[in-house]
Amino acid sequence: MSNDDLDKYITPLEQCQKGSNQSLNGKYCNATWDGITCWYPTPTGQTASQECPLVFSAVEGSRVYKSCQKDGQWATPVLWKGFGHSDYSECVRHINIQDHFDIPSGNGHAAVDVTIMLPANIVDITLLSISFVFIIFSLLAFRFALPKSLRQATQYKVLNNLFVAVLIDVIIKMVDVSLLLLDNTSKEKNNQRISNTPFLCEAIIIFKKYTETVTHMWLLLELHYLQLATKSGRLCITGYMTYCMVGWGLPTVPITVWAVTLSLGNKVRCWPGADSMATIWIAEITKLIIMLFTAGFVALAIWRLFKNLEMLTKSCCFRRNRENLTTSAIFYVFTFISLILGLVHKHIKSDHQSLFGIIVIIFSSSNGVILSFLLCMLNWDIRRRLKKKVRRQSHQELVRNLAEENEL
Repeated sequence: MSNDDLDKYITPLEQCQKGSNQSLNGKYCNATWDGITCWYPTPTGQTASQECPLVFSAVEGSRVYKSCQKDGQWATPVLWKGFGHSDYSECVRHINIQDHFDIPSGNGHAAVDVTIMLPANIVDITLLSISFVFIIFSLLAFRFALPKSLRQATQYKVLNNLFVAVLIDVIIKMVDVSLLLLDNTSKEKNNQRISNTPFLCEAIIIFKKYTETVTHMWLLLELHYLQLATKSGRLCITGYMTYCMVGWGLPTVPITVWAVTLSLGNKVRCWPGADSMATIWIAEITKLIIMLFTAGFVALAIWRLFKNLEMLTKSCCFRRNRENLTTSAIFYVFTFISLILGLVHKHIKSDHQSLFGIIVIIFSSSNGVILSFLLCMLNWDIRRRLKKKVRRQSHQELVRNLAEENEL
């Protein structure tokens, strides 16, 4: 790039100094130049803002911010150190359109393949929408296909909570991706502000981590119940409130610690690059620990089934537990692979980062489809009820035909 081209993008330091000779009453932050943008004297406690420099090719209406602290010093957030501690998060929002394509801190944006981001988000929202439909269908199937006596059993209450947890996770991801698509398919200023709105964007980030952790926790509880059922061979109706407190309440502890730590260490609005910071391991290690405990319950349940192998041919309950354990274990393997792929993609950079991101999207967004297929469509009790209904209808049809023949 020539010097003439650079003049179009970067305000020279000399011009910044000439325009900063204005005097302000009271306490203020001195004029400064962050290497890209010139910042004039600003009263303490205020936040200065300007339109994003042309070099970012940002969406119209995007702005760069710089906060003047009460002590007369410019605020120094953790990110964007290469840009003089100014907040350029809105300026790169159109680049960092998905967590699967994280931009590293500082410079280095050229490594991101922007051309596949919009198609990737379309694939993401499509798979999430399909998952949403499948989960709703599964919840309705549990509600209307199973008798009340089965629905009151702890197993199906826990299973219902697992589906609800995945449903909430799918919904929050759909909202997040939809806002990103709005930001990147419209040039309107208001649309750009949607996903950059303070508190809203941070709330979405926190809630996404919470729902992901809750989903893993309820999968652990589902397999914990199954390993207990393989021991007793019966359906239990107690312990549900304990499951609820653990499933919905326990994940709030690590997620709260992570969110507070992140907010204290990241002063940039909407926490760009949150998944690249060291604090993310508070949430990630929590999920890994949950999955390791889940693997232990799977192994214990399988051992108990083999130990009671003779009873499998005699007891309907043991056959039910065997089939339900098989489908739950398969879903656990799928979830574990999805988790590992996400961790590898976020923290180990490769030459095929964008392609790997597409694979991660497919795994994470089709979670609801796999769950519905394995734990609803292949569910022992659901299939038995459907078979009985088909046989009953076939019998009624046969009786009706015989009656018509006798009348003739």
